[in-house]
Amino acid sequence: FDRRRRPTHIRLLPAIRRWRKEPFTHCQRGGEHFAAQLGLSRLAENTGDIKQALSILQQAAVVDSGEFVTRETAIAHLLGRQGAVNSALNRIQQARQTLPKNFSLIVRYSLLLEKNGVIDAAINTLRDITVTFPDNPDGWNALGYIMADNNIKLANAQRYIKRALSAKPEDPNIID
Repeated sequence: FDRRRRPTHIRLLPAIRRWRKEPFTHCQRGGEHFAAQLGLSRLAENTGDIKQALSILQQAAVVDSGEFVTRETAIAHLLGRQGAVNSALNRIQQARQTLPKNFSLIVRYSLLLEKNGVIDAAINTLRDITVTFPDNPDGWNALGYIMADNNIKLANAQRYIKRALSAKPEDPNIID
């Protein structure tokens, strides 16, 4: 918990309490409604209430595949923060059954595999994504960093990261 951010969160607590009593009455169903729920979930997470953040997201209705992917990856993130990496992995696996070719779900799945210690499966999943989406530097970056972090074929890892960096030279996720 970052103490520098605490005053902001203290000011937001009344809004969170008010929203819990009358959730989203000002929003129509759909994009605005989901955005409000996502924002409320993030506020709850930032105040340390992971259980409440999960509850909000699990009840969130989505109207399109973009909202679906955002909700499922956010839930997996929160489950991972709780230490329930297997549950997060299962959640993403279920989401992938609905959208099997979704780039974000595939990358999240591979990162969770790595977190679970299933490195070979994570690398194979990312290799598949670089075949399916060869022009997406984020896939090359994820593959390169998983390989480098696990000391696997470092020359290839470096080549993959350089490929991603040449496509997105200003992207902070690649530069790190």
